[in-house]
Amino acid sequence: MQVAAQTCRARTRAHPSNRDLADAVIIDALLATFGTAKAMYGRRKMVALLRRRRHDVFARQVDRLMRHLDLNGRVRGQGVRTTIPDRNAARAPDLTTALRMGLWRRDRASRPAGDGLAHHSDTGSQFTSVSFAETPALEGIAASIGSAGDAYDNALADPTIGLFSHEAIRDDSPFLDGPLRQLADVEWVTLARVDWYNQRLHRTLGDVPPEEFETANHADSKTRAHPALTPAEERRRTGDDSPSRNTGFAVRG
Repeated sequence: MQVAAQTCRARTRAHPSNRDLADAVIIDALLATFGTAKAMYGRRKMVALLRRRRHDVFARQVDRLMRHLDLNGRVRGQGVRTTIPDRNAARAPDLTTALRMGLWRRDRASRPAGDGLAHHSDTGSQFTSVSFAETPALEGIAASIGSAGDAYDNALADPTIGLFSHEAIRDDSPFLDGPLRQLADVEWVTLARVDWYNQRLHRTLGDVPPEEFETANHADSKTRAHPALTPAEERRRTGDDSPSRNTGFAVRG
């Protein structure tokens, strides 16, 4: 494609546009997060971080520049599947369950299940199925299922532990300064991640770090606990509420 020499010179000598100048500032701010824990932020939290640093940015602008820099944040999940099940393949029937196997082993060891034995499980669908629930009932075993949404629920523990491993233990973790050779190395990484976790932006707190939110909440509670008092209220609070102070006249005995 032929281009006129004057057009080429005008293009190479042209001053950068306002958009290019604004993008350069944001690009520098994004590059400054490389190698730090803030590089794990996705586009939404990166917008919040830049705005907290007084950058006038838009979500689409940050999205475009992060794509340009190949920044995706830390995304938990496996990108590679090594095993794909064949739904049409013939499968062997499920002739026994882990529970029946455990009962069989107790009987074989002359320690059969007696009264008061309980089988505890989480709220997974396999544990609430009819076929699984029948086995404890037939064997006289009390069934116990954990509560959902608290620290005793595997559904809550699994993502918490998985997020910690994804952010702190992976080889590209920003908290690592070397290989994890012993327990002390893992403990130092854990401390660094916990320290950053209290400084990271949390969506439920309005994209405010927990430390900052707690400090503001504590200051607000102290302000509410000690409201400003009028002079009359101050005198009543201190017990100095004599008529002579209120009216200006001396009180005769």
